[in-house]
Amino acid sequence: MDSLKSSKIFIVDDDSFWRLLLKSLLQELGYTNTWCFDSTAACLESISLNPAIVFLDYHMKGADGMTALKKIKAYDEQIIVIFLTASEDWQVAVNALKGGSFDYLVKTHIEEQDILSVLEKIEQHQSQAGRIL
Repeated sequence: MDSLKSSKIFIVDDDSFWRLLLKSLLQELGYTNTWCFDSTAACLESISLNPAIVFLDYHMKGADGMTALKKIKAYDEQIIVIFLTASEDWQVAVNALKGGSFDYLVKTHIEEQDILSVLEKIEQHQSQAGRIL
């Protein structure tokens, strides 16, 4: 996972607690190239920095995660988007995955192992696709 550890990761959440928590978890796991944004607009303004991964809150004030997902994928369909949200609505998860999200994690149940697991799945997926981040 060393190639993934050097990849640029965006964290997009309007809740500073979750932004800092995820950034801290990623740093503890050795992922130090993280960028935090408090809105989808700020994330999209910086999308030209070409993140490999975007952790995206599904529901934010004045923003719709699905709209942001579509814009991210329109910019570069190879960017991996992982929804990290408080919503436990299975239909929201299905829509996110159908819309191109790589995974969907529920904040209230998130642990360090969940983040590590999704990063390992990304690394495995990239290896199988022959793509290095």
